Amino acid sequence: MPLLVFKLILRLFKKCFETLFPPKSRLRDLLKHPLAETYLHLKWTQTKKFFFLNIFLYGLFTLFLTALSVFATYIVRECSDDKVDFPQGEKTTERQRELLSI
Repeated sequence: MPLLVFKLILRLFKKCFETLFPPKSRLRDLLKHPLAETYLHLKWTQTKKFFFLNIFLYGLFTLFLTALSVFATYIVRECSDDKVDFPQGEKTTERQRELLSI
């Protein structure tokens, strides 16, 4: 399955590259120049660790945000079994005050 997704992404990337830089365009020739290729290679070797760190941190953030959402939903469902009503004046129980302060 992941290989199929990777092939699909690669095919889409090639199609986008072909659209941006047609086969006979001058821009493609400039990108194929040895000096530009060397510069892009050096730039990539310097920045790839930050690129992968960024992807890792984004994945970690997404994982924690998902866990927070799941646990928050669980807590709300557990607390909603008490059927807390909004207070009418000063007549609230200690449990209602505790739940309303969250």
